[in-house]
Amino acid sequence: FQNRVKDNIERGKGTKTNYQKAITHLTNFLVKNDLAKLPLDSFKHKHAQDFQIYMGSDAQNVASSTTTNIIRLNTIFKEAINEELITKNPFSQLKLHYKAVNRTPTLTISQLSDIIQSEGIKNDPKLPFFRDIFLFTCFTGLSTVDIHKLSYDALFKFYDNRFKLDTSRQKTVKIVIQVLPDCAKRIIDRHGLLRHANQGVVFPSFTDDDFREKLKLFWAKFSIYS
Repeated sequence: FQNRVKDNIERGKGTKTNYQKAITHLTNFLVKNDLAKLPLDSFKHKHAQDFQIYMGSDAQNVASSTTTNIIRLNTIFKEAINEELITKNPFSQLKLHYKAVNRTPTLTISQLSDIIQSEGIKNDPKLPFFRDIFLFTCFTGLSTVDIHKLSYDALFKFYDNRFKLDTSRQKTVKIVIQVLPDCAKRIIDRHGLLRHANQGVVFPSFTDDDFREKLKLFWAKFSIYS
């Protein structure tokens, strides 16, 4: 947590806070069950199962919150394996029972059009760049983490001034290959850096926290998405 999350400038404030919450829950569980001095490699699957029960009973977390915290701890223990501190991940085989009742809401084509054409956004000097970064995520499926590291080496011109995007996701390492829509190409034309500037990264640097704050601002200010 200290090295890969807390001190990582690419991690957002919210991500760091959520990881800290998971660690706090685990610490409270260990103290309550007199396990605070248990060696790391002695924390077994049974302890992870007990923690899952603790989250729903003593900590009074709903199923979705329990699942989210366990997923974060699972990530931390995976890193412990990578660091050769343990050989097995006690959280890896836990059955997580939470399933979302409703699908995550999605933007319609009409709403995307409203975002593109919004005069309120165009006339605010602080918003067009962040609006365009959001649109670029919509048109490519990339996250802001991917966009931070997006290199010109991932763009290939192939016909009629069209470009192919050939890259991979930072977190999942899944391959992304697609023809860039015209809207995405225009965003690069507006905000892209010189190919050899900034180590070849396409877009100027920005923080995830600033990005989220600007999104909240134009959702609320211009009532684009409800």
